[in-house]
Amino acid sequence: FETELIGQHVGRFCCRSGHPLSKRKHVTLSQLMEFPWLSVRFPPAMAAKLPKPLGAAGTIDPVSGDFVPNIEIDAPVRLATLLPNCDAIGMSVLSILKPDLDARKLALIQINCLEIKSNYGFITQRGRTLTPATIAFMDEVRDIEKGIVKNELEIAAELGVQ
Repeated sequence: FETELIGQHVGRFCCRSGHPLSKRKHVTLSQLMEFPWLSVRFPPAMAAKLPKPLGAAGTIDPVSGDFVPNIEIDAPVRLATLLPNCDAIGMSVLSILKPDLDARKLALIQINCLEIKSNYGFITQRGRTLTPATIAFMDEVRDIEKGIVKNELEIAAELGVQ
């Protein structure tokens, strides 16, 4: 097989506006772990970056080694539909969070000691010729990703985050 990394995106921690962590300029990892996390599972390599004990954030699946958040969701969603009435911590990318940050439904949590990145790409069989439709699809995904990266950088600059 051959792999091609297409995108890598930083997950940003967020919470409802008015959450106890939303008012802090800098949040420690231990403070973040005091609240339940609402997220998809993290694979073992990402789970290994988390401090022990995990506190209210979640648990480690003893079979898979995945981090299982206290409130597990199967797919990323607009977190403003789930977080406004609770103290859970969510995570998403800036381009998804932006409308809810602008509307002040959500607030970014300023934490610099933990970076969670998601990667995605293509896996193809080495030595196999790709169909024209597959090549066109892959080219379209690459072009879309360039736009997403540009948008994420613009949002990060606007919000003053790295």
